[in-house]
Amino acid sequence: MRLLHTMLRVGNLDESIAFYTDVLGMKLLRRNDFASGRFTLAFLGYGSESDNTVLELTHNWDTDSLSSKSRGSKSRGNSTGCAKTSSTNGGKN
Repeated sequence: MRLLHTMLRVGNLDESIAFYTDVLGMKLLRRNDFASGRFTLAFLGYGSESDNTVLELTHNWDTDSLSSKSRGSKSRGNSTGCAKTSSTNGGKN
């Protein structure tokens, strides 16, 4: 199994990207705006996504702070992780 990425929700995407690139030395691998969902995803890492675990920054356009209550959610300050396994039997070994 390999960890593909972990996601952090951020309030200010540009400042967050600057921190991870300027301070921690990561590279901005890709940035995608999703106008219909009103959010942006930015993927950063120390190498390509195909070979390394990367960080996904998620910015919701209509959210001023991570504690804002929007879209029916009690909190927007959540995070996720994503892993890949080579198992072809549903994880049953």
